[in-house]
Amino acid sequence: MLTARARIAGGGRKLVFVQGEVLNQDGQRLAHGDAVIKRISPPPGQPAPDGSD
Repeated sequence: MLTARARIAGGGRKLVFVQGEVLNQDGQRLAHGDAVIKRISPPPGQPAPDGSD
């Protein structure tokens, strides 16, 4: 069995820094990844995924 988890490590309104990892059943880390994700606005007329529009 594998477990994947991710967390937001920082960022602001436009950029988000994310860290993720995959663990085996013994809790040993098998993979790790970092990402910088740019937030974008939804197209006009489409609600935001978090319901803020």
